[in-house]
Amino acid sequence: MAARNYLWATSRAFASCLLAALMFPLNPFLPGDATGSEPGNLKTRPKSARTSATPTASLAQYINTDSAEARKTKREVALASAVRSMNDARRSVGGALAEPVAPRTAVRPMNHARRLVGEETVYVHEPGKSLPSSYSTSAPRGQLCFSGFWVRGEYLHWWTDTMDTPTLVTTSPAGTASNIAGVLGQPGTQTLLGNGDLGGSGHSGARISLGWWLDPSGCRGVEANYFALGRQTSTFSANSANTPILARPVFDTGSNTEAAMLVAHPDLLTGAISVQASTALQGAEALYRRRVFESCDSRVDFLFGYRFARLDESLSVTHSSVWTAPQGNIVIGTTLDLFDRFETDNQFHGGELGIAYTQQLNCWTLDTTMKLALGNNHSEVWINGQTINTVPNGGSATFVGGLLAQQTNIGRFERDAFGFIPELAITVRRELPCNLHFSLGYSLMYWTATLRPGDQIDRQVSQFPPEAPTGTQQPAFSFQSRGFLAQGLQFGLEYQF
Repeated sequence: MAARNYLWATSRAFASCLLAALMFPLNPFLPGDATGSEPGNLKTRPKSARTSATPTASLAQYINTDSAEARKTKREVALASAVRSMNDARRSVGGALAEPVAPRTAVRPMNHARRLVGEETVYVHEPGKSLPSSYSTSAPRGQLCFSGFWVRGEYLHWWTDTMDTPTLVTTSPAGTASNIAGVLGQPGTQTLLGNGDLGGSGHSGARISLGWWLDPSGCRGVEANYFALGRQTSTFSANSANTPILARPVFDTGSNTEAAMLVAHPDLLTGAISVQASTALQGAEALYRRRVFESCDSRVDFLFGYRFARLDESLSVTHSSVWTAPQGNIVIGTTLDLFDRFETDNQFHGGELGIAYTQQLNCWTLDTTMKLALGNNHSEVWINGQTINTVPNGGSATFVGGLLAQQTNIGRFERDAFGFIPELAITVRRELPCNLHFSLGYSLMYWTATLRPGDQIDRQVSQFPPEAPTGTQQPAFSFQSRGFLAQGLQFGLEYQF
């Protein structure tokens, strides 16, 4: 009985195929079509096929048999019906093929017929081949709201450039005369705080990054990130208890020689000095990513978008002295408290271009990214200073200006200049379970045309506090810019939806 049923089903299927071959031209059976719209590992069937045994019958009512295109479509429908009959024959005898398999050349005419009448295409899994990763068998693509979305958090440990300053604090051996103590160029003068002694230590910070692939194949995407380094503070302090001679060296334009303002000297006064510098860095990016090359284990992406960066720094010098011996009109016990403060704020806004190379090796990935941002660098400088003299039983007096920040250069100054920020990032990623990735990387960033506090100091003075401005009216202000370097390591964890 089984053999008779098999012969009957096979004969019926053969007759249907013969009829379709007579009606259908040879062209649709050529390998592939011009459009290449159907993936090689996918075949399709109408959505109505899940509930109807003859889904193609309903197409005839929408087709105008008077047109050549309609006649061609009817032949395609006939072919699809023949293929389905062959599959039914296999199932009726319990053949080895549990899933219906339609020839690729037969599927394309069926899809063409669907496109003519606007019928929805349903993707069906073909045994032995996998669906593309962009397609989900559990839910329609439109319902996967977070598909292609990723988020990454990173801990940063970066180092920044030291702050360049003129020599700020000096000392001399015991017994040095007060008129040459701490003066640069004099025998025995030693620098306690000078160029490169402030800043440069590691900063801790964080970066958060978000991204979304705009297409299932990961060809186009958008991403954004924001990072911030915690404010780094460097402090220097000294007092006469540990260092009997303390001085602040300057160049006296009145005498045209090196000079120094004494903070402490055993023969005249005791005192202390404190210098504090701080640096804070932050930035953000919004980028569009486009794939330009891809192989089986590597890809190259082009990046372009917007970049923001901000560098906020300050430098302050504070000293206090008490006279222990009379000096001219100065009586014993007179105190002198003064400070100089320099602040800078740099903000960069510009466009950014970049290229990213990705190399895949099993569960490891190596990313190398190079970017260049070009734009406007807006910089502001604030300079302030103050001197307070207190005389025993005589009250106190406050004067505008200190030693390096006097009436001649105190104020707020700003400018706009062209700048650029190149950056290099190398990151190694390790794939983990549950859509997680661990990353370890190194970044190097250089920022041109920045204003830093130490560079805005003019060590030439024409008067000492609390004297009024005279002579060459110095210290004076002028914009002094230089590059800023930041580099460091980052450790991150990424989740892909």
